[in-house]
Amino acid sequence: MIDTIRKRCKKLNVNLKLGKGATCRTPDGENCEGYFLEPTRTLPGVLAVATGRPTDAWQYTLCHEYVHVLQWWRDDEILKEDYLTLERATEKEALRIAKEFGLKVEKCRQESRNYIAYLRRNQK
Repeated sequence: MIDTIRKRCKKLNVNLKLGKGATCRTPDGENCEGYFLEPTRTLPGVLAVATGRPTDAWQYTLCHEYVHVLQWWRDDEILKEDYLTLERATEKEALRIAKEFGLKVEKCRQESRNYIAYLRRNQK
């Protein structure tokens, strides 16, 4: 899974960074479990994931962030939607990709439900 995602990201000028901690820090200074930054004309993109959590959890986060890479590459219309709508669609596709990579789908579904519930609780 990691090799496949790394190779695909490399073709898209996106660096895959797997950190050892439970969280990683975005360029804006926020702590999170993973993020994706699009490449610019001068800098490669970044797909970063913290691996200092249970394997099922961080691998599912990798699938989620990889979906954001794919959405960017496809210039997907979902990127124009509100954040919760975007994240719900991302979760749906991430579950499909997790299944393709052979991850434990029920654990991924639980991660997904927890994440969407977190977003709902923290909507601004």
